[in-house]
Amino acid sequence: MITVHRVKAEELLQVKELLSATWIDTYGHFLSERTIQKVTAVWHHPDALQAQAKDPTIYFGVAKDETDKIVGLVTVQKVDAHTLFMARLYVHPQYQRQGIGGQLMSTAIHAFPGMQKLQLEVEEQNQKGLTFYVKQGFQRLRVQQEEIEGELLHSILMEKEIGS
Repeated sequence: MITVHRVKAEELLQVKELLSATWIDTYGHFLSERTIQKVTAVWHHPDALQAQAKDPTIYFGVAKDETDKIVGLVTVQKVDAHTLFMARLYVHPQYQRQGIGGQLMSTAIHAFPGMQKLQLEVEEQNQKGLTFYVKQGFQRLRVQQEEIEGELLHSILMEKEIGS
């Protein structure tokens, strides 16, 4: 059985490990190992994760299995009075396609009652992510170029109506 709750400070090391594993699985076929290592070292630094966990405008949730292992995570931030932005949604490769991503997303949305839209960016080469988000009801808004550590990426901004 999977449970979802707000991340606790003592779980952040396990979160960082999950992020490293999922980044290799998600981006390893189109980003260099050097880029992945550099990004995970900076973006997933424990201090950065701790700051996000403490930020009241961010819901930082984790999914745990029955053995208390963190198998997924989500970060969603309130952008304005009507819009949320999902910066992260990752599920360990061994636990994908079991409904955990949807459960994480739903829990994060419910942390912000009354919101109307959920937006996210997904790399266009991330076919697993794109397929998941389309199945979840997201629509493409636009493609934008982004440079990460000298590598050019094409991120798709997507949006889903979540409120009345």
